[in-house]
Amino acid sequence: MVHCSNCGQKLEENYYFCPKCGTRTGATITSGAAEPWEDVKKSWSKAMEEMNKAFAKAAEETKKAFDEAKKEARWQDMRGTLATTMDEMNKAFAKAAEETKKAFEEVRKEAKWQVSSRRKIECPNCGAPNMAESKFCSKCGKPLT
Repeated sequence: MVHCSNCGQKLEENYYFCPKCGTRTGATITSGAAEPWEDVKKSWSKAMEEMNKAFAKAAEETKKAFDEAKKEARWQDMRGTLATTMDEMNKAFAKAAEETKKAFEEVRKEAKWQVSSRRKIECPNCGAPNMAESKFCSKCGKPLT
């Protein structure tokens, strides 16, 4: 019999998380089981990567717009060039906003899927809800099978 390093609760050797406080046990660390928040952390990390890509692309499009405007400045008057530059910048930022929105939608879908994929099972002894992969009840500690 082992005890939780956080609250002192008695635990079976194969408990991955303390049913009282939720702290990871040595068995969890040894098995490599992930904590639920790690999935969310990965999703946000992915969102940040997608946002960085979107903003990098927007910067690239903006630079192209300015380069084009410089070329056109030789042939057009200042008003026409400024209008063209503003149009190109608006297009570049609209595209970046669209890509950022898509990235957030993908991350939101992924996070919803991760949360919804965690089914619950009811303890036959006390009726408490438990994660589907749990072997023991987080409330009463009885086997769930």
